[in-house]
Amino acid sequence: MSSSSILMSDTPPSTPSIIIYYPELDVQVNETTNETTTKQSPPLDTVVRSVLNKFITRAEFGMQKYGVNLDRTDLSLMDWIQHAQEELMDAILYLEKLKQQQQQQHNNPTHNMTTPPSK
Repeated sequence: MSSSSILMSDTPPSTPSIIIYYPELDVQVNETTNETTTKQSPPLDTVVRSVLNKFITRAEFGMQKYGVNLDRTDLSLMDWIQHAQEELMDAILYLEKLKQQQQQQHNNPTHNMTTPPSK
C-alpha cells in the first residue's frame, strides 16, 4: 500500500482541499483540484502531472481491487512477461479500434462518433 499522507488545507478558505503526499515520488496531489506539485526543479508540465496522477490513482485502485501491488514476489519472470504481453495486446486492440473509428469518421464526415447506430 502507498505510504501517502493526507493533509487538509483551505484553497480558498471556503473550499477545503485534500492534499495527498507521496514521499516515494516527492509529489503532492490536491485531490480537490487534481493539481500535482513537486519540489523538483523545473516544475512538471501538465502532461507529466496528468500521467503521475493516473499512475497514483491506478496504483491505489489496484491495491483496493487486488490487495497487492507491484512489490509482490509471488510471480515468476514468465508471469510478469505474460502480464505485460496481455496488457500490450489490449493496448493494440484499443488503438486499432480508435484507428478504425477515425478512418470511418474521415470517410464519412457527417457521421458523428457519438451518434448511436441506426436500427
